[in-house]
Amino acid sequence: MEELIFSGETMTRTLLHPTTSILFMLASVLLSLCLSKAYVYFHSGVGYSHQFTIGLVITSLTITLIMIIIGSNIARAFALVGAMSIVRFRNPIKDTMDLVYIFSAIAIGMAVGTGFLYLAVAYLVVFVGYLFFVKLSGFGERSKSLSVVRMFGSFDVDQVGVFLDENDVGWSIISTELDDKKNKSMVIQISHDRGKEDKLLINLKTKFSNASVNQLNGKLGWF
Repeated sequence: MEELIFSGETMTRTLLHPTTSILFMLASVLLSLCLSKAYVYFHSGVGYSHQFTIGLVITSLTITLIMIIIGSNIARAFALVGAMSIVRFRNPIKDTMDLVYIFSAIAIGMAVGTGFLYLAVAYLVVFVGYLFFVKLSGFGERSKSLSVVRMFGSFDVDQVGVFLDENDVGWSIISTELDDKKNKSMVIQISHDRGKEDKLLINLKTKFSNASVNQLNGKLGWF
């Protein structure tokens, strides 16, 4: 093993010219800034983080610098593995797309650091192009959504069912209760066209003005 490491070190002592290294790092920053901009534009979840966008750029830059330093030097590669083995990453990734962006930043940093700048640019173009395709085409989305609505007050359950049937939505009663004052409390699960929950809720409130109508969730899930 020592002979192998020694051989690798004597064969690959050459480093990139300082100007070339700086240009590689600047290119990495520029491409990862575009990646971060894509994250800001296409992010649709609730877990948006400004620090994450900054971290994408720093991650790409760091990987680029590591690849420049390592080059094809086996000894440095082993040293990096040893250093990284003592690091523990404990931050949970809740959104799958966040993990995709992290791997993208790493891929861009590796491509630029090893001199394959054209691959980094091509990957970024294809990646962003695919995100635009998904956004414009609605690829992977389903046309229906679930909402949970609570009604409280004086109303006829049968009339509520008739109203929902007339609006061509699927529905089911989750629970019903009756308090001491004869006020009804009913929780309904409603399936409706995506994006029409606000209109349906307004119509429900207008139709049953003697009862309070509240949506207990935003969008429970796609199905």
